[in-house]
Amino acid sequence: MPSAETGNAIVARGLTRRFGNVVAVDSLDLTVERAQVYGFLGPNGSGKSTTIRMLCGLLLPSAGQIEVLGYKIPQQAEALKRGGRVEGVAVENLQPILQAVSENIALEIQKTFDFFKATSSEDRIDTILLSGGSSKVRGLRELLADRFEASVDVMNPFNNVTYNPRDFDPDFINEIGPQAAIAVGLAIRKVGDR
Repeated sequence: MPSAETGNAIVARGLTRRFGNVVAVDSLDLTVERAQVYGFLGPNGSGKSTTIRMLCGLLLPSAGQIEVLGYKIPQQAEALKRGGRVEGVAVENLQPILQAVSENIALEIQKTFDFFKATSSEDRIDTILLSGGSSKVRGLRELLADRFEASVDVMNPFNNVTYNPRDFDPDFINEIGPQAAIAVGLAIRKVGDR
């Protein structure tokens, strides 16, 4: 699938996803050219979100192949997202993609802030905490700090935990901290919390 050479943004062939006996996406073939706007329309349960999650590398397909901008998904998705080197991929080609992702994240945060300001007696946000994969997106922290004029920190639930560095590698603890923040947050919720 030479999508990078032919100008295609997305090429999927035989894309299938099963959840047990349920087939959510069945042998989808899809080609989306660069600069083309493409929408998914269909009733609930027709596989739209499942397809998008597979195209983004968030969900493994049961069968089929995916390339996005010439990159094999999901094989190269994590390395690309984290800014790692992938053979045959020029880092400078990733910057516009990461910038677009960061802009989309900032737009969603703006919507959340607008809702907060409309429903709260507070009118400003002092600190934004990043966790999970968003904390690893290059340039996102700076973009958010500039856009919202707030400090932006990476959430790490291990910051105030005392541990022996001979037992746990501090670099590893700092690396997994933002992802662990999500798990810790879910673990401390009580039934009925929103």
